[in-house]
Amino acid sequence: MVCFLCLHSAVSPLKRARQWTLTAAGLLVCSVLLGTGLSPRLAELAPFHVPPLTSWTNSLGMPFVGGLKPGLKICRWETRVRDYKRFLHEHEKSLKTPSFQQTDNHPVVGISWVEAKAFCDWLTTLEKREGTIASTAFYRLPTDREWTLMLGRFVEEDALPRDLDENADGAFVWGLSWPAPQGSGNFGKDEGVDHFAFTAPVGSFPANELGLFDVAGNVWEWCEDWYDENQLYRVLRGCSWRTETFRNTLATERHAHLPQAQVDCYGFRCVLVDREVFVE
Repeated sequence: MVCFLCLHSAVSPLKRARQWTLTAAGLLVCSVLLGTGLSPRLAELAPFHVPPLTSWTNSLGMPFVGGLKPGLKICRWETRVRDYKRFLHEHEKSLKTPSFQQTDNHPVVGISWVEAKAFCDWLTTLEKREGTIASTAFYRLPTDREWTLMLGRFVEEDALPRDLDENADGAFVWGLSWPAPQGSGNFGKDEGVDHFAFTAPVGSFPANELGLFDVAGNVWEWCEDWYDENQLYRVLRGCSWRTETFRNTLATERHAHLPQAQVDCYGFRCVLVDREVFVE
C-alpha cells in the first residue's frame, strides 16, 4: 500500500517519522508525523494522541463527549428533529419539513447558519435558567479547527478554511481507500454504501474513535467560521446523503454557503464551551 502523505516532497527537509496504525476497520494506515513549519493541509492530516474522554447529556437528551480540549464538549451526533422542535415550540413556530419523510430521530435539515446559531443561543438561555450548565458556559457551533479535532486530527498552524479547502488532498474519515466501505456512512445512493435514500436517523452508523457519529455523511454541518477574509460565506463540513464525489468525501473538504442558506442536506451539531476553562 502506498501512503500518499509520503509522496509529498513539499515537506522536506522537515524531519518525518512514519507511524503505521491499524484502524478499527482493519486498514493499515501510514501516518507522517511532521515537525514545525509544515503546510496547513499536511498538518491537518497528522493524527494526535486521543486523551481520556468524558460523557455528559444535556436536558434535551443530547449526548456530549468531553476531554478533547479543556472546557469543550462536542455533541456525539447531529441536532435531531426532536431537539429543534422543542426550540420551535417555545417560539410558536412549526418545522419546515423537507420533501422526504423524517422521524424525530433524524437530523433536522433545511436549517440555515443563522437558525442554527439561534438554536444554540436559545439552548444556552434555557439551561442556564434551569441550572443545567454553568453561568460561564454556552452553546455554539464547532469551529472549523474543532471539526478537524473531531476527526482525530489537528491543524498545527492557523489557516483560513478556504486555504485548507483549496489544498484538499489525502485521507478519508474511514482511511485511504475509495469508494467508502459498506456501512461506513450515509452517502449518495449511487455509491451503494448504505440503504438510506435520504437522511438516516442519528447514530445509524458506527461512531469514530472519539465516539462521534456521522462526521462523514448524512448532512453537511455548519461551522462557526467564515470561509475566507471576504466574510460572505460560512463553512460546512462532513458531506451528506447527497455526496457522490471523491473530492467531497475527503476529510479535508470544506463547503461554503451564505449563512441564510436553507438546503435539505444541511444541518448542524452543537458544542458546549465553558469560557472559564476553555483554551483556544
